[in-house]
Amino acid sequence: MVQTDRERLLTDIHSEDHATALEAARGLLKHGDFGMPAGTYLLTGAKAALHLGRLADAVVLTYHGLKVAQPNTVVWAEMLANRAVACSRHGFYYDAIAAGQQFLAAAEAFPEFAKWRPWAHHAIGLSHDRLHEYGQAVPHHRQAAETYSDPASRVNSTCDLVYSLTLSGEVDQADQALSQVQDVQEPLARFVVHATTALVRYHQGRHVEAMLAGNRAEAVANENQAETAEGSVWELPLAELRYWVSHAAWETGDRYRAAALAWWTAIIADKRRHYRLLDAANEWLAEIVKKGGVLGDA
Repeated sequence: MVQTDRERLLTDIHSEDHATALEAARGLLKHGDFGMPAGTYLLTGAKAALHLGRLADAVVLTYHGLKVAQPNTVVWAEMLANRAVACSRHGFYYDAIAAGQQFLAAAEAFPEFAKWRPWAHHAIGLSHDRLHEYGQAVPHHRQAAETYSDPASRVNSTCDLVYSLTLSGEVDQADQALSQVQDVQEPLARFVVHATTALVRYHQGRHVEAMLAGNRAEAVANENQAETAEGSVWELPLAELRYWVSHAAWETGDRYRAAALAWWTAIIADKRRHYRLLDAANEWLAEIVKKGGVLGDA
């Protein structure tokens, strides 16, 4: 018996392959079939999209999912948490904060929603960081670090907390938090710890140590190269790292390295459409030129 298109989609939505499940959710959305409880298929597709880095799809599916999901149900709550994450990663920061805060308000009344609290806090904290509201990000990163059950997520959230504390001027508190996550083995977590150390040391005025920490982060990335259709998965994390190492290099008098790292950062930020980082790198390059460039006097 030949399956109809809808029947095929209803089979594919349960696939363990994320790409297959995502396309099924997109197709079922067009059919107006949302699953039972309402929104189940859209939630499945949104989670698959997040696994694949298809952020626009995750944003769209959670938008429609919240229109059909019954408020204060488990599907609705998980949809809100996933929408907060998707929007924070895709650059819709105000939407991420709104979804995250709505979820957290509901979680006060419904204890069964508690397992998604760290996701919401992480998304809100990240969004405040991207809006340069570092002080507002701090309590959310702290909550995420304290409530994530996964060790790697706790390390990453602690480093996010360190980042926000550092850029809000609380460098001593940042250094204290950083001391809690030094003994990690997973490659990405090790990279994040070394990169965050570089950030903190730069803001402490310990520029040589910042560069050494940057070198350690680079070594982790070089040992664990992985390619995607868009290029190395390490490109954007390295670009963020090299932006701060560029500043540290300038302070040590290594003008050439400072300019080269800033230029590389701008190229990668433009390639990956990371416009906040692109603007920061371009402003720093302009400042380097204003200060005399590679060959000028200090």
